[in-house]
Amino acid sequence: GAGPADAVAQSSAAASSNLVRVGALPPHLNDEQVRELVSAFGVLKHFSLPKVLANPAHSLGYALIEYEATEITDVAVSALNSLEICGKALEVKREPASVSAPPAASPTPAAEPKPEPATLYTV
Repeated sequence: GAGPADAVAQSSAAASSNLVRVGALPPHLNDEQVRELVSAFGVLKHFSLPKVLANPAHSLGYALIEYEATEITDVAVSALNSLEICGKALEVKREPASVSAPPAASPTPAAEPKPEPATLYTV
């Protein structure tokens, strides 16, 4: 079990998140299959595969995972990112350490795609 010493060691590393978003997953993969894929790199502390409400057999195409160790996270992210599954490349990246703080570099994409300039000229 995790003792008090472990908790102290964990809190010092809390600034950098070990939470990873595994995106572009084929929606038909189930929890077991995705968990098997990501746990090959190390022990998972957290795993969730959000499902489509209308069709629980299908996921929303991404999983949120967290590894016990930071060094495992780095290895897993670089190994899983762009890995092809069912002909699609995965998009794997670390989630920001603090979800409440807006990311400085990348603005959140709007729900609706902006029209391409070319579409303005179509007849």
